[in-house]
Amino acid sequence: MNDLIYKKNLLSLASIDPELSFEISMTEPSEQLLIKTAKDGNSVPVILDNDVVIQLHSLFNPSSEAEKLYEAGKNNSSFVIIFGLGGGYHIIPYIRDPSVENILIIDTDKKYLRKILEEINLTQIFTSQKINLLIDPDTAGLEKAIIEKYLPSVHGNLSIYQLKNRYSSKSSFFLYISDQIAGILDKVTSDFTSQAYFGKRWFKNIISNMKYAEDQQILPYVKKKAAIVGAGPSLELQIDHLKKSIDDTMILASDTCAQYLIANNIIPDYIVSIDCQHITYNHLIGFSSYNIPIIMDLGSPVFLSRLFSNRVYFTSGNPLSRLIASSWRYFQYIDTAGGNVGYASLSAAASIGIDDITLYGIDYSYSKYKPYAKDTFLYKYFRKNAFKLNSDENSIYSFSSGSGLYEIDKKGLFSNKRMDSYHDSMISLINKNNLNVKYAPFSHRKIISNINKAVSDKNYNLFASGRPLISWKDFLTDYYEMLFSLPGPESPFNRYFGNLSKKEREIWTTIYPVCASFRKDFRENNISTPDILMMTRQWCLEIIEKTLSSK
Repeated sequence: MNDLIYKKNLLSLASIDPELSFEISMTEPSEQLLIKTAKDGNSVPVILDNDVVIQLHSLFNPSSEAEKLYEAGKNNSSFVIIFGLGGGYHIIPYIRDPSVENILIIDTDKKYLRKILEEINLTQIFTSQKINLLIDPDTAGLEKAIIEKYLPSVHGNLSIYQLKNRYSSKSSFFLYISDQIAGILDKVTSDFTSQAYFGKRWFKNIISNMKYAEDQQILPYVKKKAAIVGAGPSLELQIDHLKKSIDDTMILASDTCAQYLIANNIIPDYIVSIDCQHITYNHLIGFSSYNIPIIMDLGSPVFLSRLFSNRVYFTSGNPLSRLIASSWRYFQYIDTAGGNVGYASLSAAASIGIDDITLYGIDYSYSKYKPYAKDTFLYKYFRKNAFKLNSDENSIYSFSSGSGLYEIDKKGLFSNKRMDSYHDSMISLINKNNLNVKYAPFSHRKIISNINKAVSDKNYNLFASGRPLISWKDFLTDYYEMLFSLPGPESPFNRYFGNLSKKEREIWTTIYPVCASFRKDFRENNISTPDILMMTRQWCLEIIEKTLSSK
């Protein structure tokens, strides 16, 4: 053992993971690992696996080999996962690459690591602020590392590279880790996809809604029971049942079905809207009851704020929305992670404290290719644009059949990946909040069986906003100054971000969804992390300037 190299390695490893450094110091070195000297004088780990000898790098010139492999495999990803630590030669080129912002090294066997640290100087790797190291991570630790470190909106693409012979020596471990990473990235990229498509709209809408959100907001009343009403095809069969429940049930209607309910002589107590897109306008244009209270995301289109006189805003997961709720005035938080208004309505009912809930028109399925209750917006749209050779029924069929449907029931029920995601999210929400959820008769795709539990006798929470600390214009002016004054981003981003104050990091975070939109817009370009952040900040500053200067 080279005692000096070992101590330097332990100290440098402690700078990124003190717990792992201590564990290694208490671990015996592997007897299945030898260190051989290459012809250029560098040390190379060699694994003895029964009668098989596995060298992890070239025994001629490992550094030169590593450079060639790097040049052949690089694809300008800003975030890199590397399977296998080895002697570290294959990692050095990524540390030197200014376009690489973050490197996550994954390996197995602390005895193996102990032996390497005793003989090979890895201080250049462990002292790099780009580096994170995981040895034998469990699923929770792996997920935590990736979700905390990998920001698709900031880093762009993620790439995985292998130290080939190390991978083959522990193939079952690395295959398992690969599967785990794939599942984690599904969650991460799902959030990124939403941000990429809606990030700019959310920012514009939130900034524009602030002047309307300054008024006092409170739900005028609540009831002990709630009806969550969506626009699914089963709603046609459930209208009479819903009418019988009006007196003692608070009706939370999605913006998609509100007009349909009114046409059937049912006035919702509240309308719920979460969609940031302008298509919401088509659901509510020509609406006959703009005095109905609307519960709306702070990121909803500003025309809703103009149309409805009784607005109750809430904040969801958007970081700018959360900053406003913590620093300007309190807004009720509603979980919208399910991605649909039925989920958000159920979350609203749960946040008030109602747990006796009946679902109407929440089908998350297509009934014989029928996506919505008849006479809701989509039918009116296709009817308006129908002609002799293309009826509205044909348009509805084309709309449904092109969405990847598959049959889930012999009764003619169909679903697709999006509907399945909505369905699974609703199950999680119900279980998480232990809600007493029932289905109205004729429901198509039941999420759960009716829960036979007593409805709790409890106090209901006040769904209201706090008092603004300053005027909306003063808050936006302060936010503009903080955003403008942020130090210019530099590479590596880890070091830059780590040197910022807590408030500065929070301000950068508020524009990450916008950054995701720019990543999508310029996905063909190799834009560095500092440049994409500067581009995003400039755009956000211009939006704030326009809002402050408008009447």
